[in-house]
Amino acid sequence: MRENFGDAEFDYIFNLFTSFGYFDIRQQHLEAVKNMALALKPNGVLVLDFMNAHKVHRGLVEDELIDSDNVSFRVKRYVEDEKIVKEIFVKEDEKELRYFEKVALLTLQDFEGLFEQAKLKVIKTFGDFNLNPYSEEQSDRLILMAQRA
Repeated sequence: MRENFGDAEFDYIFNLFTSFGYFDIRQQHLEAVKNMALALKPNGVLVLDFMNAHKVHRGLVEDELIDSDNVSFRVKRYVEDEKIVKEIFVKEDEKELRYFEKVALLTLQDFEGLFEQAKLKVIKTFGDFNLNPYSEEQSDRLILMAQRA
């Protein structure tokens, strides 16, 4: 995403299921958005689906234990450097593994700023896959449709 797509031009680009927000610094998020914008035809549309950062942050489950057959999962979640960090501990018999996942807490205002810098204009927002209106307090998702200027 951070590399130019070349000469390809698309009517639509889809970025779904929070497959955005995993870069270490904000500039890398901007590079990805700019590359998506450049790959759109004039009047092309980017559809970006992301978690509702406000709701996720408020309802963060800090510690969770899941047992399944002979495998035990412990998931610890916390906010650090404006990112949700998820530490996943997996224990199977005597073997233990540890994984990390970090995703930026990007809000509608953050995306509007990124899109503006990439010459994209937000044309619609939705709060779920049924295309209900976005609500910072209630929506599970933040789905944005942005058009290349």
